[in-house]
Amino acid sequence: MADRRKIQKVKNAAQENRAVIRQAAGSTPMTREEQAEILRRGGIAVERRRQNRARRIDRSVKERQNAARHFSIRQSLVIGFSILMVAGAGFTYLYAYSGLHQAMNTVESRQEKLEQRISDNNAKKAEIDSSIDVDAIYQKALKMGMKVPSKDQVITYQKSEEDEASQSETVPAK
Repeated sequence: MADRRKIQKVKNAAQENRAVIRQAAGSTPMTREEQAEILRRGGIAVERRRQNRARRIDRSVKERQNAARHFSIRQSLVIGFSILMVAGAGFTYLYAYSGLHQAMNTVESRQEKLEQRISDNNAKKAEIDSSIDVDAIYQKALKMGMKVPSKDQVITYQKSEEDEASQSETVPAK
C-alpha cells in the first residue's frame, strides 16, 4: 500500500510539472481547478518556482526594454546632433554662396563702370585730338620767333636698361 501511495505521489508531481511547463511555455494557462489541485496536493513549491521564473522573465523583459529605451535616447541624440550639423553646413553653404553671388554682381557692375569710363575717356581724347590744329600751332610758333632746329642742334638721348637714375649733386630746398 505504501508503494502505491509513492507511485501515485510521483504521478501527481509529474502532472503538476507538466502543467507548470505548459504554462511557462506559453501554451494554455492553468485553470483555477488545476491551480487548486496543485495547492491541495502540496505543490506549493512547484507553484513558487513557476512564479519565481515568471518574475525573472518579467525582470529580464523590463531590463531589455530599459536598455532599448536608453539606446533609443542615445540614438536620438546622435541623430539630432547629425541633423544640426547638416543644417549648419547647409546654412554655411548658403551664406557663402550668397556672398559669392553678391561679390560677382559687384565685380560685374564695376566692370561695366570701367568700360563706360574707358569709352568716355576715348571719346574725350578723340575730341581733344580733333580740336588741336597742329598747323595753327606751328604757324603761331613761327610768328613768335621760333625756328626749326638744325641737325647739329638735335641730340638723341639713349635710355639705359636700368630704371634707376644717379644723382650727382644734392637738390636745393626751397
